[in-house]
Order: sequence, then C-alpha cells, then structure tokens
Amino acid sequence: SAAQLAGYARNFIKRRGNGKVPLIVTDHVGSVAPRSEDSRADEGTKAKNTNKVFKSTAKAENAVWLALNQRNSKGMSRDNPRPIAADLYGGEGAKQAYDAVLYLYRQEKFKAERVATAANDRDWKTINKVFAANPEGIAELGAVKVRFGNPTITTQVEFEARFTRYVSRREIEQPELI
Repeated sequence: SAAQLAGYARNFIKRRGNGKVPLIVTDHVGSVAPRSEDSRADEGTKAKNTNKVFKSTAKAENAVWLALNQRNSKGMSRDNPRPIAADLYGGEGAKQAYDAVLYLYRQEKFKAERVATAANDRDWKTINKVFAANPEGIAELGAVKVRFGNPTITTQVEFEARFTRYVSRREIEQPELI
C-alpha cells in the first residue's frame, strides 16, 4: 500500500540518509494497493489518494518522489497513439494530483504495430499521416502537465535499443583539450 511504501521510505532515509535530497521511485502506481476505503473507488480516486500519501511523505522527508506510470490501453484505439492525459492511470482525475506528468513516446514502436495490422488503403493513409517517414531510433520526451512550467516543450532523443537507453541529440560542448 502507499502507506507501507511511505513507511519503508522513511525508515530507509532514517537509516541510510546521507544528508542529500533522497529520490524515491515507485514503479507503476497502478500496482499500489489502495486504502481499504478506496477499494471500490474509480482509478482516478485511487491514484489521487495514493499520490497524496507520496507527496506528503516527500514533503515531510524533504525528498523527491517519482511515481512511474504505465499508460492504459485507451491510446491504442486512437489513430494517433501519442500520449495524452486520458492515457494516465486514473485519467484526468489523477492528473490533478501530480506536479508534472511527462511522457516518453517512440513512434517506431507504434508505427510497426500499425503496419503489421494494416488491412486497407484507409489504414495506410492514417499511418502515413500520423507517423514520420522514418522514426527509427527516435523518441520524444514531452509533458502532459507541468504545474510550474511550460507543458508544450518537447524534445527528441535517440533510442539505443541494444542498451535500452536514450541519448540527447544535442551536441554537448566539450572544453578544448590542451
């Protein structure tokens, strides 16, 4: 449960804290058991209440809490599967509890799925309209919500599949070597 995770985080920080700001990461908030009184609530309420526990713990411990979230399958039914707020676990109801909602979108993955199931000219028209000609190795980082900033900023990064890592496409300035 969220309360148990918060307790584990507090104990860990107490025993192993080094004076720096701790980063706590929860992978897939949808897998966190809701409070017993939330067991019949909708996903948005469950996600919102779970996030409240995480945020209050982060504030009390002077920590940063990152809640990773797999998207739901609603986006796959749209012609354009680029992530939107409704794809978030808990949908729009859960979005309000987060300070920021960021996404990582790989056109290559979704284009390959669409190409494999294309059955007629309409499908191919949609594929050619929605997806870049050659999205191979490119991923997009963007925001659905940023409470204290600009949510319209996106950037592209390179995806290195053999290492499962993302690399900036910007050239990093190196100081001249003597």
